[in-house]
Amino acid sequence: MRVASGAFLGILNAMKSITISTKRQMVQACINSVALYATEAASREEITERIIAEMEKIQRRGLRVILNSPQATANETHLIDLGMMSARALLDKRAFYYSGRKYQMQKKGAYSKI
Repeated sequence: MRVASGAFLGILNAMKSITISTKRQMVQACINSVALYATEAASREEITERIIAEMEKIQRRGLRVILNSPQATANETHLIDLGMMSARALLDKRAFYYSGRKYQMQKKGAYSKI
């Protein structure tokens, strides 16, 4: 994951003519499609704090790169400025939606407990 994030950040740096909103979408797509792939189906115990911290680190670095901000700026400031959620909040949201869908399927009888 670390090698992929380094390459991704290099691409973001190289694309000077792309707008910040497009770069924000690229960072969000990287987090959603790569880092959070299928995490809603896993339990919280399976997704360790170390993995969650790594996802957040990639997200923070990506946001710093696209905003050209110094290291001393608070991470929450970047998220608020760009209207984004943290990787941890996205993980919780995806798990919540997944459990709701799973419950609806069980209620309809189309989904059996494993």
